[in-house]
Amino acid sequence: MKLVNVSEEKARNILNNFKSYANDAELICLDGSSDISELQEAGDSLIYCRPGTKATLVQNVQKNKTRNAQVYLDKGSELSFVSVQALGKDVEGNSNLFFHVGPGASLKLFEFNAGGAKINANTTLELQEDAKAESISSFMCSEGQNFEININAIHKGKNSRSFLNTRGVSGKDANAKCKGLIKVEKDAAQSDGYQDNNGLVLDGHIQFLPFLEIENPDVKCSHNAKVTHIDESKLFYLQSRGLKKESAIKAIVEGFLFRNLPIEDKLRQMFSEELGG
Repeated sequence: MKLVNVSEEKARNILNNFKSYANDAELICLDGSSDISELQEAGDSLIYCRPGTKATLVQNVQKNKTRNAQVYLDKGSELSFVSVQALGKDVEGNSNLFFHVGPGASLKLFEFNAGGAKINANTTLELQEDAKAESISSFMCSEGQNFEININAIHKGKNSRSFLNTRGVSGKDANAKCKGLIKVEKDAAQSDGYQDNNGLVLDGHIQFLPFLEIENPDVKCSHNAKVTHIDESKLFYLQSRGLKKESAIKAIVEGFLFRNLPIEDKLRQMFSEELGG
């Protein structure tokens, strides 16, 4: 992948694709194909994927910053976007991610949220004709933390596909509220949307609120939500293999949060750091 330098004139043309944004937001243009590239401590970002782009991008946000990004996938582009937020425990704030998935484009979005005292995380996926978007959002909150997570898939074009998977763990005195919306507009016939929500409560509270808003009858949309506790039989099995109870619980939580995710080792390392190793 190249971070393409563009002329001022071309930059102005590209900026027309984005909604309102901060004047100091960084404009990044992606072209071609690549291995994983990383945005370290990114602030506000505008990311444009040229037609035919195939790329993987990691946004790593830590310490005292929340994240805001708008991503525009032009026709036929493919992007895997990994967003990791591990903030200081006293941080409060909002983070916003917006993705325009153009005709025939494909997005795979993976989010991990941990840390922060009170965090409001908002993600919107806007799908055009024949667009596909898969979102896997994982979170871990404990010690009185409060998370509100809002994920919206807006189907604007026909034959668009969305899959929203939210999974999270609530620890001591923590509260998480997760809202998911699949909206199919009147011109988005033959679209397909699904929400799958799974929570693991160690101690605290998790609430899932899935919504469907359908304006075209020729669609397929559904949702599922489940909140559970640690399976005692799994805990017993791991302890019978020599793990202490704390290590067994940690292994179960890691598997619950990070299965089927890219750069799994990176997320596991950050998870271990959040728990003090």
